[in-house]
Parts: sequence; structure tokens; C-alpha cells
Amino acid sequence: MKSGGPEQAIIAVTFRCNARCAMCDIWRKDGADEVEPSFYYHLPRILREINITGGEPFLRDDLPLIVSIILERAPRARIVISSNGLLTNRIREMLPEMMRASRRLGLRISIDGATAEMHDKLRGVPGAFDKAWATLEAVRGLGLRDLGLGFTMSRGNEQDLLPLYERARKMGLQFTSTIAHSSPVFFGDQEDATPDAGQAATIYQELRRRQLHSWHPKEWYRAYFTAGVVDLVRDQRRHIVCPALSAFFFLDPYGVVYPCHIKNWPLGVLDQGYEKLAAQHPQIPQQVAACREHCWMTCTVAPLMRRDFWAITGTVLWDRLRAMAGKS
Repeated sequence: MKSGGPEQAIIAVTFRCNARCAMCDIWRKDGADEVEPSFYYHLPRILREINITGGEPFLRDDLPLIVSIILERAPRARIVISSNGLLTNRIREMLPEMMRASRRLGLRISIDGATAEMHDKLRGVPGAFDKAWATLEAVRGLGLRDLGLGFTMSRGNEQDLLPLYERARKMGLQFTSTIAHSSPVFFGDQEDATPDAGQAATIYQELRRRQLHSWHPKEWYRAYFTAGVVDLVRDQRRHIVCPALSAFFFLDPYGVVYPCHIKNWPLGVLDQGYEKLAAQHPQIPQQVAACREHCWMTCTVAPLMRRDFWAITGTVLWDRLRAMAGKS
């Protein structure tokens, strides 16, 4: 492990949620006893990338204070907040204070259907589609530059990915995607939500082709990530060793640290210090190293891509050349 701790964290500030998603059971969890904002002074100072998630983060009245404290503790961190976008007015009111605290603030709004019918069905909230897009427009009006949408592919919405990707691209929005995952500490059991493997592989292959043909280099790296999603849906072996615990960790709303948000391997409460917690559980690094979980998400793969940037760049450029030669 690097001295001082990992550089990336996934922080769930609440399990309370105002959506009833078909591919996620977080809204069924107990939302009581969330840690106070001051608790986040215990975060490792070395953090550089932080995903604030939930539940719905904007249900916390003190979210701007949490962001402020996190940045005081880890001033070089880039923070991206994941939201369902249902609280348009609240988000529009809270964001300016957080934007003043950090010029690197990002926001991702979850949209899982190209139509209102599909998105509202998956999110379990009538009108969710219109509210999410209204939030994106409102935030664009605030001048937030790091803005995008996140798509989770689950059974039934496979065909919605590419239309949403094109809409995001034309609007100049960032676009991230993965498939529904199961997790005893976060999403719950989502085996029934797993997308059709054949459809998913075909659609993600097409997404990868479009990304590689883009003139934006960032899209080429996203094509590398997309290739991993294809391997995931085809149930093929993961080609990289998971960097959980050493490169990133998950922090739940009660202050408990996990190597990731997929496996139920708690280290303890963060107020003891990350290095101390890791040292108290020497078996967990071994469990992580031996883990063969089929998972592939931006928040967990990005640390590895940054760690192995130059090696991955070689693969990315080769894939780009093949694509331009019509071989991919």
C-alpha cells in the first residue's frame, strides 16, 4: 500500500433514497445514524479522486459542508457526485456553494432509459426521466463543466444505451456505463437484473467501435473500459488484478471501511485511521488478491487505469489504429 493510503475513495454519505430502482436495493436499507460531517476529517490526506454517492447524496442537508470538509482534509481531490437527479431545485440550490469550494467538482446524473417509459419503470418513480433531464439543464445553466450521465444496463434496457450515448455526445456531456452488479453491502442481490449477455455484448462492442472512431482521445480510453464490460457480460476472466484496498476503498454512511463496495469484508470504523485498519486485518489483502468476482465499474477500474497509464496507453493506441484501419 502507498504511504498515507490509497488515492481514490467511493463514499456513500447516505443510504436514504427517493427512488425505487429495479436494479438496486439501497433504498431498502436503514438510513439512520449517518456520520456527522466532521467524521470526514479522518479521510486519508492523499486522496485524489472521490466519488460521493448514496442513496441519494442530495437528501443530506449538510452535503455542502461534507464536501467542504473533504476538500479541507484532501485539498487536491477531485470530487464527482452521483445523483438520480430527482431533486432539481435542491441540487440547483446546493451546487453553487460546492462549486465555489472546488473548480474540479463533477456531477453524474443516472439515466437508464432513452425514453421516459423505460427510465421511469426502472427507477420506480413517475416523472423521473423528465426530472433528471431538467436537472442536467439546470446544472448546465450554473456553468458546471464536469457534467455527465451514467447508464446502468439491466435486463430490458439493453437497446437504450446507444441512443443515450449519442444524445450525451451531441450535448457535450460525459457518458459512463456499466451493467447491474450484485453486492451484499451495497446494491443487494441483482441476479435477476443482469442484462441479456448476447444483446449486451453486441451493444457494448458497438459502443466501443464508436468510441475508438471518435476524435477525442478520452473516448479511446473509455473504449478500453468498454472492452472490459464486454468481457464481463461474456463471463470471461478479468485480465487485471483488482487494486481494491491499495488503490481505493469504500466508506459506508456509518463510517465503516471496506476494500470495495462489492465484497462484505469490513475493516472497521475509519476514525481509527486507514493505515491502522488495514494493518489490523492482514487476511483481507490476501482475500482481495484471490478475489475472482466478476465486477467492472468506472469507480473501481479507474484507479488501475491511472496506475498503469503508460502500459494501457500502448493498448489504447493500438486499438485506435486497428479501428481506423477497419479492423475493429
